[in-house]
Amino acid sequence: MHLKTIAAFVAATVGVQAQVQINEIFINPPGSDNGMEFIEFKGSANQSLSGLHLLSIEGDGAAAGTIDMALDLGSLSLGSNGLLLWRDSSTVLTPAPASATAVHVADFNPDIENGANTYIIVSGFSGAVTNDLDTNNDGVLDSTPWTSVVNAIGLIENDSANSNISYAVALGGISYGPNAGFNADALVRLANDANILFGGDVSGTSPGSFPFIGELTAFSSGSNVFGDIVGTAELTPGSENFSAVPEPQEYAAIAGVLALGAAVWRRRANRA
Repeated sequence: MHLKTIAAFVAATVGVQAQVQINEIFINPPGSDNGMEFIEFKGSANQSLSGLHLLSIEGDGAAAGTIDMALDLGSLSLGSNGLLLWRDSSTVLTPAPASATAVHVADFNPDIENGANTYIIVSGFSGAVTNDLDTNNDGVLDSTPWTSVVNAIGLIENDSANSNISYAVALGGISYGPNAGFNADALVRLANDANILFGGDVSGTSPGSFPFIGELTAFSSGSNVFGDIVGTAELTPGSENFSAVPEPQEYAAIAGVLALGAAVWRRRANRA
């Protein structure tokens, strides 16, 4: 992590949509996916999701652009803390959701697919599952059967065998990956900067907890901007996400900058 990324933590967040966002998604739980997958949404307190759908658009090979999943969110609302947890099983995952979080239990059909995918929240959806929105697989959507895109995130798989596409950046969102050596099991927005999307490998068994293992990397507007984070990070289904902090060497760098600034100020003060 570099000092310029630390500045991003303390600067005011720019361009974060006030509307509902995909806040956390567990794509590939260890072992069998069923019973542990979840998607968490974040927005304003008690916000209605009337008129909205969550779509998953395939990004792998010849199937790129196909709508794999379309979830109707219209009957749902966010909790009083602005969070909604959609999980595929009645099993309460650890850590348990905050008491103010709205919880919806329904099996994902099909399961959330591993690999390259784009997840978007849209209003006015008029398409259907299996529609091919990118008929020539060039990474540009040829049709957009919705009125507007509310939010978008994408995962680009580390897979040289297929072309891997994310449509998220073109739709105003963030694309994560590819990463050498691993494909992210989960994607999480930072609590202290929703423009930053973290991902990594996840361990654990049902009902959790599900800590990240190894290096965590993050992307913002399609660019890899972070390395490791300090401390232990885990998935938080239905609770506030983790925040990233500078690594120890960066604390030293910040202290050095502050000390230099104080010395300059003292010299100027002594001259006055």
